[in-house]
Amino acid sequence: MRKAVVNSPARVSTDPFYSSDCRLALEPSIQGLMDMVIKAGWTPNEVSYTIMMLGVQKLELCSTDEQHRLDAH
Repeated sequence: MRKAVVNSPARVSTDPFYSSDCRLALEPSIQGLMDMVIKAGWTPNEVSYTIMMLGVQKLELCSTDEQHRLDAH
């Protein structure tokens, strides 16, 4: 099985196109995952919603971790 390759950032995080580049790096892998899960029987809406919610949960965890780091100083 071929291992997925994800591009590394080519710009600094303050560059206006940084987020767009990240999206382009993630999109093929996420689309492949979605196709696989939909083929298994899940609806496209449920898959999209669940991926979004997992992203929100990760963002909340990252925000909490960052706040803990700031509070520690």
